Amino acid sequence: MNLTSWAWTYAVVFIILGILGFIPAVTVGGLFLNTFILGTGLSLVFLASGILAAIAALSSPQTEKMYFQVFGIVFLIMALAGFVQGTTVLGLFGINVASSVFALIAAAGALYLGYGANMAREKRLSTTRVRHI
Repeated sequence: MNLTSWAWTYAVVFIILGILGFIPAVTVGGLFLNTFILGTGLSLVFLASGILAAIAALSSPQTEKMYFQVFGIVFLIMALAGFVQGTTVLGLFGINVASSVFALIAAAGALYLGYGANMAREKRLSTTRVRHI
């Protein structure tokens, strides 16, 4: 899958999660799938992340790369804050361990796509190039 496909995947997943957070029947007691905290604050973060991913997917490859770099750093900070604080992220919105693990996985994927995938591709290209004399 290329970077644009990944940007669209992040867009769809986070927009859907953001919308689901506003449906009381889906988030019974503020929990999605009886595991993940999905309150209003986190739903807004997910919606914004998904919309920005869609904008990046419609833009240039450089914008997609920058989206994944920024998204990865923001979600890594969010996950670490959730692990340290336990119930909130900097007092802005609720989070639990399951939501922190999800944020960490999303951050790891984004950081790989923003930084690591490019390095792996460059390494692969450098080893397959044939030098012409």
